[in-house]
Amino acid sequence: MSILADLYFGNLIPFEKNYTSKEQREISEKLVSKDEKFRGMLDDAQTKEFESYLISASELQCEENLLSFEGGFILGSKIMMEVLNRE
Repeated sequence: MSILADLYFGNLIPFEKNYTSKEQREISEKLVSKDEKFRGMLDDAQTKEFESYLISASELQCEENLLSFEGGFILGSKIMMEVLNRE
């Protein structure tokens, strides 16, 4: 089956791949630790406000990731078109 067919039939789901490096895992562990410590210093109202902030930050990061993915895909496609046009 071709990669396009795999993508069409749902056999290829790029965002489900785990591309986490050792460094990313270490940073993530530090963030979790700092998050727990920080939340322990907040009252209920502050915790809700902090959670709202985190949701907004996550939404922004998702949008940025999408734009980066699209940009990378477009660039890769342009490179392939140039390579194919030289043959």
